[in-house]
Amino acid sequence: MRLKDAWRIDERLPEGATLDDLERELRGRRREPAAAALYGLRRALAPLLDRNSAGFVPVYLEPAERLYRIENATVTALLHVSLDDRRPRLAVYVRPHGLFGRVYLAAIEPFRRYVVYPSLLRSASASVTALARAGSTGPGR
Repeated sequence: MRLKDAWRIDERLPEGATLDDLERELRGRRREPAAAALYGLRRALAPLLDRNSAGFVPVYLEPAERLYRIENATVTALLHVSLDDRRPRLAVYVRPHGLFGRVYLAAIEPFRRYVVYPSLLRSASASVTALARAGSTGPGR
C-alpha cells in the first residue's frame, strides 16, 4: 500500500472530546454543494464500483485513533484517523486493483485533491471549533 494523502487540522480537539465526538459533529454538518454533488455521483456509481464491498469497515476504534478499511472494484484502502497533540490527522493508504483501479484513481485525483478533501477539512475544522464552543458553554462552565 502507498500513502496517498496525509492531512492535519490546525485546531485542537478540546480536552475530553474524542474522535467519536468529532465524527458525530461532522455527520451532522451539511456538505458544501460541489462536494455533495461529487458524493452523489460516487453513490450513483456504487453498484459498479462497490460490488461485494461492505464499505469502510472499522479495523480498530480507539478514543484518539482509528483505522478503517475498504476493498472494492477499484482499490484496497486504509483510512487512518488520529489525534496528534489533540489535532485531528487523516492518512489514506491505497492499493489500486489493476488497470481499472489506476485509471479510476487518476480520473478522480483533481476532484479529490481540490474539492473533496478541502471541503472535508473545512468541515472538520468547523466541527472542532463547534465542539470547543460547546465544551466552553456546557453545563457548569
